[in-house]
Amino acid sequence: YKFSTCTYEEMEQAFATGQKLSMPFVKSVALIKFVDYKTFTFNLKYFMDTLTEYIYPDKQKAECFNDHIMDAYSSSNWQTKTYTGVDVYDYLAKFPLDELNLGKNMIDYRLYHAMLDHKVYMIRRLEFLVRKGVIDERKRSLIESYVQIKRNVESVRNSILKYNSKTNDSIISYISTKLTETKLLEIDILKQIFEIK
Repeated sequence: YKFSTCTYEEMEQAFATGQKLSMPFVKSVALIKFVDYKTFTFNLKYFMDTLTEYIYPDKQKAECFNDHIMDAYSSSNWQTKTYTGVDVYDYLAKFPLDELNLGKNMIDYRLYHAMLDHKVYMIRRLEFLVRKGVIDERKRSLIESYVQIKRNVESVRNSILKYNSKTNDSIISYISTKLTETKLLEIDILKQIFEIK
């Protein structure tokens, strides 16, 4: 992201010439502003429920959400399949081949940037939970091992970028293998940290 300045006329022209999306929920521009909440209460039960759902994704819930999305976008050619929790690894492992099978000569790397951001923030969340006493200090070595998950995802993201600049089919195989390995590692570490069966 970056900041830049433009005239009102340039902004008006940008809106007038922009592509129209066939997505029914995207109909306007909204102003998003910061709201300074004075208090925040950490809900441990909600956190544990969502973490458990992350480790054990509810495939039926994902299908219901997928049906809802397909119904909402029925007037367009919008196609989707919903993945939740660690099942996202499976999607990202097959995504490069799907892109290439569609005849694209580059792999869209934005999803891998988002996954890397998730791992960076997971490390911050885990550190926060240690400071708040939710995670026992003695489990710090597990949190440090979680850093390997971030490194793996960063390596995958970098491999996508490398593939886009220098096509090499072995990179596609590496991405799939590394993501499958990382999924299992993340599940194992999170189960140990939070003592989830």
